[in-house]
Amino acid sequence: MNAGSEHKATDYYDYIDSRDVREHLRAVGFHLSPRDAAYLAAESRRLSVAERRAAWAEIMRGLGDCAFGRLVSEAVERDEALLAELSAPGAHAFQCVCRGEDGETVETRRGVSLAECVSLARGAQYTEISRRTPGGGHVHGLLDGAGRVMRLSGDGRIADGFERLAFEFPSPFTEGERLRVVGGEGIFARAELKYLGCRFEPGLGMLADCEYVNALGETARSGQLLLRLERRDEDARTRETEPRT
Repeated sequence: MNAGSEHKATDYYDYIDSRDVREHLRAVGFHLSPRDAAYLAAESRRLSVAERRAAWAEIMRGLGDCAFGRLVSEAVERDEALLAELSAPGAHAFQCVCRGEDGETVETRRGVSLAECVSLARGAQYTEISRRTPGGGHVHGLLDGAGRVMRLSGDGRIADGFERLAFEFPSPFTEGERLRVVGGEGIFARAELKYLGCRFEPGLGMLADCEYVNALGETARSGQLLLRLERRDEDARTRETEPRT
């Protein structure tokens, strides 16, 4: 590695969606390698597409050819191709669906441009956009409330391989705590989750078993990525005001 090119491990914590997981791993001095950071950046919902690309460039700087470099290169190339299709001039118009805090639809527009989608996204919790490509397929995007492109996808599920980089880390939560999904969508946009414990699943990562009440009023269980779980605000305030021992 070249002099001055070493990336401080503490910077990598910022790629973690959950405030509580970030704080806990920092507090216990959990070491994050560049390989770990590449996985965290891939999974992060905090990073826009542009920020993720910059994060990967920083992670890879000075490492040269490495085992996970091809995953990063392929992901960047895929995002660039999808973004080019999304941004290309032409008559292929967008469908734009703006969502509120509970995941409800607050506005739907068809036949609009990307610029109009970005304008509509400002103030919404998140906005789903879709555009038909000249070849007959679709490119999909997710915009945040500032109009930034947060995620991109094409038709079908993409197995990008980053799940192979998943690693084990300690959980900051105890059984029974009330949690929420950071940046949740749909049913999990505002759902209150009861933490039951967590486990490491190769190819998936650290999964937390959680209970919640579904739309039918029934108690259900779901496995959630631990990286995206944090305490609900009420619990966080209680934790911050409790005397330290």
